[in-house]
Amino acid sequence: MKKSAFTILCLLMAMAFNRAGAQPLAVGAVVDDIKLKTIYGDSVSLYSYLDQGYTVLIDISATWCAPCWYFRQSHIAEDLYKHYGPNGTVQPGRIMVWFIEGDNTTTSADLAGNTGASQGDWVTGVDYPIIDYPNFTPVIHFLQPGATSIAFPTFLLICPNRKVIFNAEGFSPNWTEAYFVERMNDCPPGMTGMDQVFKTTELSLSPNPARSQLNIVMDLLVATDATFRVTNIMGQVISGKTAALQPGRQTEQLDISSLPPGMYVLSVSTSKGVLQQKFVKQ
Repeated sequence: MKKSAFTILCLLMAMAFNRAGAQPLAVGAVVDDIKLKTIYGDSVSLYSYLDQGYTVLIDISATWCAPCWYFRQSHIAEDLYKHYGPNGTVQPGRIMVWFIEGDNTTTSADLAGNTGASQGDWVTGVDYPIIDYPNFTPVIHFLQPGATSIAFPTFLLICPNRKVIFNAEGFSPNWTEAYFVERMNDCPPGMTGMDQVFKTTELSLSPNPARSQLNIVMDLLVATDATFRVTNIMGQVISGKTAALQPGRQTEQLDISSLPPGMYVLSVSTSKGVLQQKFVKQ
């Protein structure tokens, strides 16, 4: 009963906070880059993560905000980062999480949970970037130019193609890690910043099915170093090669004669991200 009452209170408070302020970027909106510093002094860039192929979850909260704390206590963000972050135990390199403290008056003591202006400790056990900017205006303008306030909490999920795939104000007790993984999987395939390198982000493989040689046809906008890897359906790397690619149409050839018949995945990796395409070895 107490838990139900607390859940209702959280939802009511989430609906009440700063509704006259900035609305989250609409689903489908293309985001601008934003560069901030973490509480440890590290610089982070949104485009840098997107161009590496990450989907980015941004949690904008305040230390005094009860619904924000409810999300923190759910451990959804920590689990997403643990399982799908840079060193993820399920699928590494899929998601990056940013926690942005949106109250200009917040102190490090508030973040640590050592004051009456905080719901608790927001730092301990969190490995993803925590940002407590002394001037929150750039973040508000990132959401909506000219706005002066924002609802807490506000959530954005941004695909590698720089488009918003999910937004929300307030916290839903029905959210789970699986819910956000489903939203992450809604991101368009192949759009990992590679559209800055290739004219099309769909790999052309021929023949497919193939017996002894696989041809990879690519149209490049810029020169880049690329790594080609063949993995089986279990994700194990079977073979690979590197190549220096030049602008224009290029064809790379892979010798697959030694592979057993079956389904495989070809991955092409550059500094901007990864493209993948399935093929069949006969």
